[in-house]
Amino acid sequence: MKYLALLPLFALAACNDVTSPASRNLTPTGNRNAMLVNEKTDFASPGAIIACNGEPVTLTGTVHVMDHETSSNKGVNIVFWIDYNLSGIGDVTGARYQGGESYRVQAEQNAATVFSVAITVRLVAQGDIPNTFVDTDMRVTMNANGDPTVERLGERVRCQ
Repeated sequence: MKYLALLPLFALAACNDVTSPASRNLTPTGNRNAMLVNEKTDFASPGAIIACNGEPVTLTGTVHVMDHETSSNKGVNIVFWIDYNLSGIGDVTGARYQGGESYRVQAEQNAATVFSVAITVRLVAQGDIPNTFVDTDMRVTMNANGDPTVERLGERVRCQ
């Protein structure tokens, strides 16, 4: 559960570094109980990411946030996406990096609440420097009292 709690904090920290909002759109969908939030803003990373070759890379670019919520007699379903489109220069080699990070959070609430989180980080390097990929999957189930009953966390780092 502690990992899930950190996810919104990173998203909020990212929003604190926004240099200028590009757009904000709240659009009702065909379902009167659904709302889509669609926002794009400029982004500057609060710190460097360490690439597979050990070099720090500070990234800038855009962040795209989307939120879709529906409710029915079966409960509430929320799907929340955060996608980063980023680029940067390696502090050691001066190599150019293109990258991104995407979060997908889905929560279903009825008698129990189930959170599913998929995080993918990709950092593609120029030339012979290896590319960095990090995949994280989390799933947390909480009972009606709010107690976690199942927690799974899987992470995989790939250098290619």
